[in-house]
Formats: sequence, structure tokens, C-alpha cells
Amino acid sequence: MKKFLLSLLILNFSFLIFSMPGFESYIPDTSGDFIYYKDNSFVRESYVGILMYNESTFQVRYYAPFDKENKLPEMDIGILISIDPKSDYWNMTGERLITQINNTAEEIDVLNYLHDILYEFSSRRNKVSNITPDNPNYSTSRNFYNNGISVKQEYPQFGGNVYITFDPIIPFFNIKTITDLSGKTLMQCVLSGKIKDSSDTSFSDFKGFGNGKFSTKLEKQNKKATELKIKTLDNNSITLDSNWKEAIDGYNNIHVFGDEAIIYLTTVENSDTSALFALMTFLKAEIQSSCDSYIDLREIECLLNIPECKLKIVKKATEINKNKYIGIGYYSKQKNSNNIDAMYLSTTMHAYTVRKAYYDKIIASYKTDN
Repeated sequence: MKKFLLSLLILNFSFLIFSMPGFESYIPDTSGDFIYYKDNSFVRESYVGILMYNESTFQVRYYAPFDKENKLPEMDIGILISIDPKSDYWNMTGERLITQINNTAEEIDVLNYLHDILYEFSSRRNKVSNITPDNPNYSTSRNFYNNGISVKQEYPQFGGNVYITFDPIIPFFNIKTITDLSGKTLMQCVLSGKIKDSSDTSFSDFKGFGNGKFSTKLEKQNKKATELKIKTLDNNSITLDSNWKEAIDGYNNIHVFGDEAIIYLTTVENSDTSALFALMTFLKAEIQSSCDSYIDLREIECLLNIPECKLKIVKKATEINKNKYIGIGYYSKQKNSNNIDAMYLSTTMHAYTVRKAYYDKIIASYKTDN
């Protein structure tokens, strides 16, 4: 479990960064990035995923789980697509079907839809500019899906005029949600992830979010534990108790409560970019699924304070066929530099539910003197 909890703290920045055709992204896309949208334009539960291998090679996938009520079989269709990265629009130069199909009318319709949606997303993103948190129209809210820039556009495939919310933390086309004028969600990004190498099957294994309930063993807690105040060399501090131990001897910025929880304090030096860019990059990395676990973006709590350059994020990660974890992180710009102070706590959902007051008290004790 410690290995898994520690893996949630790793922000993986690839050196292979790319631009999409026709526009420059605020946060560049990287090889291995992928996203999934829940597409409510279908009469059955449906997801559309996009995976970037490099600037000219993508995979687009449609997945619909078995529908017992309506007796609809599972459907899984994937296409490998090549584009001209130097073009100023989505210019496909080749494609290859990578899943077996029976050429039914429904499958052909899905194939055509996958082609259309990439052209449409590219076209709609090319029509807007300044998709950045510096844009005065960038809204923030406790509701994760309300963060971003909402633009009204005509979209015949979704019935006419719609509102599209763009957010730079969403890879590729920055499209977060599409809603009709009454507010009904037509399409929403429910998963943002990153595969780590060619053997990582996180993208192709995604089949929606399970509803399994997990109950894990709690560590024995000494209710009479003595208070343990931690202050790091870079002036971050938190109040724990003697139930917690250093994860690595001599490093007082990482503490563990047995196999139940981990707390990590750090300062990230950031002299080359703006603090706001660094904060948004952290946010994009924090919501990315990895390590054979999926983070449902519909369950995220995200408090982004742009003027003060602060971020609180609460996320829930479900490890495939194993357990569910909660991660709570705080990020804050230092007063006199662009460096970012950070605190991160991760534990199982079961432990947090049972000991919520205990963990919330620890989180509330976090302070930075910078």
C-alpha cells in the first residue's frame, strides 16, 4: 500500500511535449496523455477516449459496457489515427482499425462518429483563443466543472446552440463539458490520465467506473499518542502525533501512519515560469489517473484561488479491482518568490470515512511561513 500511496505524489512531467494543430495550448500536451468523455448523445452508457502517442499519432476509442436491461452487447471500437502536425487544422493522413468489428450498421455509425468528433473538437477549439487562467472570463467554483471559460457555439450534432466549457488542464482540445442551453450535460470529460510506457494498459482497460465498496483494515491507533509537531527546512509545518513515523529515516517531510496513510510536505522551486502556470500544471497532474487507478473527475473538489495563487484539491482514486483512496492536497505560492509550497495527504476512503475528524484536524494544522 505504501508504494501505491507514494505513487500518488509523483508528478510526472514528460520532456516530450507537443502542440495541437492550429493553436498553442497553455499547458502543452505530452506523449501518453489521454482523456475519456462520457457521451450522453447515445441512448446507452457510452465513453469516447483519446490517447496521444506523439504529435502525429493518436488513438480514439469508443466503449459501451454490456447493457443488461436493454440486452445490448458490450461494444469496444478503437482506431489508430495519424495527422499532419504542421497543419493549422485537424488534417488526418491515415487510419487503422485496431479492434475487431462485424461491420454492423451501428458499428459503422460509431466509426463515422469518431471521425467527426475529432474534426469538430479541433474546429471548435480553433475558434476560441486565450484559454488560460489569465483570461478575465475564466471562472472558478467549488464545482470542478464550472472552472473554465464557457463559450456559446452552434453544434448541429448536439442539436443546435450549446455551451462549451474550455479549461487548459484538460488535454488536447481543452474541452471540459458541453451542455445545452437549459444546462443539461451532453458530454463531459470524466477521466484524464497518462500511460507511463508501452506496457501500460490504463487507456485500453477503461470500462467506466465501478461501484464497488471497499473496507480495509485500519491501523491500531493510540488514542493517548503524544503530539508531534513537524517543521521542515523549507518552513512548512504540520501537527501529527506519535502514531506517525518518518517514511525514510532522516527525512521529516514524509510521514506514514503504518500502511493506512501518508503525509508529504514539500516546496517546489519554480524560477523559470509564473507561479500560476506552475499551479495549473500541478492541477493537471493531480487529476491524472495513473498506476492502474482511475480518478473520476465528477467526484473532484477543486478550490482554485487565482488572485492569491492557491489550490486545494480533493480527489478519489479507485485502484483496479482493489481499493479506493482519497487524496487531499494544498498548494500555495510563496510570498516573495514563484516557488510553490505543498502539503499532500493520502489514505484509504474507508480510513478517512471512519476517522474524518482526526484527518481533518491534521490537515487544518498545516502552515507555511513563506
